[in-house]
Amino acid sequence: MLTVSLLSSIITTNNISVVDSCGQNLYKGDMHMFKKVLTVAAFLVVASIFGVVSSHPASADYHQSKVTICHATDSATNPYEKKSVDLSAVDGVGNNDHSHHTGPVAYSETQANQLKSDHIHWGDIIPPTVVNQTGLNWNDIGKAVYYNDCNYPKTATASISVLGATCSDGQKLVYGSISNASFSGTANGTYGPQDYSVTATASSSALFFGSQTPTTTLTFTGTLSGPLTGEQCDTPVEAAPVTFVDPTCSENNQYVIPGQYTIPTSTGIDYQIDGTTVAAGTYNAAAGTTVTVTAVAQSGYKIDEGKTVWSWTFSTPENCPQVPNKPDDIVTTNTSSSVNCSTKLVTTITTTSRTTFSLQDNEWVANEPVITSDSTSRAATTDELTTCPNDTTELGQGSAGGPTVTQLPYTSGDGTLATVLTLSAIAGAATVMSVLARRVLGRQV
Repeated sequence: MLTVSLLSSIITTNNISVVDSCGQNLYKGDMHMFKKVLTVAAFLVVASIFGVVSSHPASADYHQSKVTICHATDSATNPYEKKSVDLSAVDGVGNNDHSHHTGPVAYSETQANQLKSDHIHWGDIIPPTVVNQTGLNWNDIGKAVYYNDCNYPKTATASISVLGATCSDGQKLVYGSISNASFSGTANGTYGPQDYSVTATASSSALFFGSQTPTTTLTFTGTLSGPLTGEQCDTPVEAAPVTFVDPTCSENNQYVIPGQYTIPTSTGIDYQIDGTTVAAGTYNAAAGTTVTVTAVAQSGYKIDEGKTVWSWTFSTPENCPQVPNKPDDIVTTNTSSSVNCSTKLVTTITTTSRTTFSLQDNEWVANEPVITSDSTSRAATTDELTTCPNDTTELGQGSAGGPTVTQLPYTSGDGTLATVLTLSAIAGAATVMSVLARRVLGRQV
């Protein structure tokens, strides 16, 4: 809160002096200026009491005593004069106050000459102050003149471009040249597919003059397309040629060397015979046969030029014996199975013998046979186990629950050996007699 106490004043014809109780001079000067000071002070006091002034403009300096303005001239080549004036010169009081110098802003020499031709005078440019909170002509155009030292605004320029899509990338946004301005929005170098919006903003002392009325911004919008697709993206390739060699006779003129054709390796190309793709390599061909090879582009490729079909009929060499037909390989297979009573598994062994032939002096000669063997095992069936003894081990080995075998003591000397042989003979005779008795009894019954 501001409290002013005027204890005394001395007023002359055109001057006034104000002192406090201590004799300190508070004001001394022109009466007209004092009236203006009192007017401003009264306004601030009343506004603070009744809440008229709630906030101050950001550009206002409440401690300033002067303000810089652009004072309009009558020259199209020099439209404004930069001046520093007292606040009292822009407060709206008095007929010659700068706030009364109204009219449009002159922003180019061409426009200023047109205003003069139309008998229109352009106005002053005043920034907001404590005594004039709205200023005069304080718009985008007026600010550009003001911040360019009261000269015509600088020219701002900006451009963008969109590069065409390729088979791998969509359209690309590219910032172009720019002067007295800056870009914002969708980033430079953005690829489609997507929408874009870029704004170019002029610097404080510049304007874009592309339209009828200068502006502080330019906006570029659009849509970036995605990568190209279809045949236009196929890579052009040229098929390498297929080569052929006719059959010939051997050096000793005893047999015919078969003809050959070679399928090359070629990027993006499949080589086909009768619609079937053939791998790269060299193949034999008999005399009198015809081979036709067609080159077909793979997906993503196209054959723009060059040969795509090769056909060849292999000739028969003269005075050269014909190669006899090659015999079929001789293949024999032998399979054997055995039951292992201990493991109760059946083991099957398959043995294969293959004999191939080689051409030697126009004759097919058998090579050494190649023998391979394969073994497999499986669980034995009940029928297969009937060939085994009652127990799970061979007779004479002994096992729990099986027949007991008594081992005769071994001693040296001929008497012991004779005893063993005699006992064996008796056991054999008893077995034969038992069998004969069963058969005789069976017939009687």
